Amino acid sequence: MQTNFRHATLAYGDDSGSYDMRYRRLTLVSGPEPYCAELIPLLEDKLTAEAVSELKFEEVRGHAPKMRTAGHFLEQTVAYCCRNKLRVDVLLWDNYDSRHAISHRDDEANLVRMYYKNLLHVARRWGAVQWRFLPDEQSGVEWNELRNFLNNTRLEKPAQRGMSLFPKSNPFLEFEPIVSQNSVLHSLIQTADLFGGLSRFSHEKGREYLKWIGSEEAKEQPGLFLLDDNTEVGDSKADRVRFSLLRKLDGLCKQSKLGVSLRTWSALSTPNPNNPINFWNYVPQHEMDKAPTKSG
Repeated sequence: MQTNFRHATLAYGDDSGSYDMRYRRLTLVSGPEPYCAELIPLLEDKLTAEAVSELKFEEVRGHAPKMRTAGHFLEQTVAYCCRNKLRVDVLLWDNYDSRHAISHRDDEANLVRMYYKNLLHVARRWGAVQWRFLPDEQSGVEWNELRNFLNNTRLEKPAQRGMSLFPKSNPFLEFEPIVSQNSVLHSLIQTADLFGGLSRFSHEKGREYLKWIGSEEAKEQPGLFLLDDNTEVGDSKADRVRFSLLRKLDGLCKQSKLGVSLRTWSALSTPNPNNPINFWNYVPQHEMDKAPTKSG
């Protein structure tokens, strides 16, 4: 998508997962300012109606108001993505892969690089130069360093411009000073947390989810889905609640033909990263693609 907007384009960010966990993820919810301004009241009204002060994925464990709120957030966000008013980009990486399973890995520096990769990807998908980025205040990132990296990067790759007698301008990105935010005050940071939490959960519990969904479909359509006697489904109530959210998100994406896959890889994934809902499961790009290390 290459579109120029008169207003600043906004990105709301959230990352989670301790450095010793296998999967880490960071999520960006982005869109032109007027569209974000349209969506935010739809989310905040639901929070108020359900008396939920903040929607956090880790707290969606069976409490009915939080479950309803999470479902509403998914519905509204997917609807805006379908109309190209919004993007959701979840970048997830595996600390056990060849890029990250190295001695003296510098997790803080690596997180900056991952934010850079995702924000640059998002900026190029929107074709937008001017940005305001609002990350969750829990992130342990040196924001000035990240902003400097971004503002020294051109909007387009050189290869994208092609050969022309009259080449068009290729400006540098312009990110305003980055100030971390209290997620309680920003429903779109909470949306980022929800999508990111579902992404990581799908990697941790994907096989259990597929067994659960097979069991649920067997109940709904007897005789069509037969399970082995040894098949086990998740016993945890919290897992079942989250399985239902995964099913809802998968169904919404399938209904709108957004190109999000869950069954193929037993986890949320998007083969086409240009799609407005993008689950980007990072893999090392080449043998020398390594996470930064600490000196000394």
